[in-house]
Amino acid sequence: MTNYPDQTRNLNPTKEARVAMIIWCDEYSKQGGGSMDFWDSLSPERQKRCVSVVEALAAPHPEGAEL
Repeated sequence: MTNYPDQTRNLNPTKEARVAMIIWCDEYSKQGGGSMDFWDSLSPERQKRCVSVVEALAAPHPEGAEL
């Protein structure tokens, strides 16, 4: 079911794709493809949500500040 003859891309998912696999783990486990296949299947809105999570986690914050 994979779209990639070379599985390198699926074996090296982006941070955003890893977030998607966590958020929508049930869908990911049922889709039958690899990590990046799943990422590619997500709507732009869902992809944007994952990008926002990665950006928020990477942003510096003052020590002791709540996230």
